[in-house]
Amino acid sequence: MKIFIKFTSKIFKQWIIYLGLIPTVYDLLSAYLDLNYKFPQWVIFGFPIIILLYAIYQVYRDEYLKRIKLEKKLEGPTNYKITANLYSIDYEKDEKIKQLEDIKIEAEKKLASIPLDMEVNEVEKYLQVSRVMSVPTGFNNKSASAYNSELSLYKLNLEDIALNIETYKDKINAKINELSDTFYFIEFYIENVGITSDSEIQVDLNCLNDNIVFPEAKILSHGMDLYKLIPQMPSTPEKPKIQSPYDDMNNRLMHASIFDFDIPDPNAFRKWVEINEDSCSLTIRDLQVGDKINLFKQKLIFMKNTDDISFTVTIKSKESTKILKPKVTVDINQTTKTLFNYGDN
Repeated sequence: MKIFIKFTSKIFKQWIIYLGLIPTVYDLLSAYLDLNYKFPQWVIFGFPIIILLYAIYQVYRDEYLKRIKLEKKLEGPTNYKITANLYSIDYEKDEKIKQLEDIKIEAEKKLASIPLDMEVNEVEKYLQVSRVMSVPTGFNNKSASAYNSELSLYKLNLEDIALNIETYKDKINAKINELSDTFYFIEFYIENVGITSDSEIQVDLNCLNDNIVFPEAKILSHGMDLYKLIPQMPSTPEKPKIQSPYDDMNNRLMHASIFDFDIPDPNAFRKWVEINEDSCSLTIRDLQVGDKINLFKQKLIFMKNTDDISFTVTIKSKESTKILKPKVTVDINQTTKTLFNYGDN
């Protein structure tokens, strides 16, 4: 009985809506046209009946389409929505221009206080001492002529920075314009839009049209060389001095390689993550109905080699009855994001 009441209630609501449109249309036409025509009685009483039949058809059609959609879900209870969000990269242009200005000021200060060349006889005492010193005790690290050569090159580098700072600015502006149309941050989201929770969800995603995706830390090896356009302040040459051979040994020990082993955790939420340039894959432990998560925990960079940005994805899971191939929706976000401090690497 409840189903019948609900069904007739929907028909009645639809019928009232359609009946309400008829007087509205007639009044609008009467405002601009002289409508003195009187409709026959059979039209006045028959038209609402026709509208009622059409309302019954509409309600039946809506319920039928809902049933078809539900049957499809029951055939494949798992379903996913994949979204790729692209974010422009903020290369901090104003900060880099300010950095160039500061470098110019520092270069001019160092030029004003640059030391004089060293005469050879001033370091002869170091040479004499180095001859009588045993190898384990120490040795002279450079000659006066070598120091003077370093000092001359140091001065030339400072003058180049001070005189050509505007050229550096132009190169920075041109490079940022080029990079802004090439690199983007990208985030892939997966949402469980099925009717059941799922586990052991294997996602394989492929980039199309020669576009690639890679971790943020690898952007330097893909042509993001903006930091190379910022001149490095040269170090002041050190004067000749006695240096112990043990200093070099200590430096080697301090910079010894330390191996870092990353053992995958089989109980982690994201398992067996693999990111190649043209494909990415991972296995998700579980995903409840309605849950939406970022596929990859680490930050990824999208390198656009062509204007056609598209991806394909295949999904296998424990609860799925077939391989799913959902369409990947690409959204370009207006929010900008900043890169890691690559200039210090």
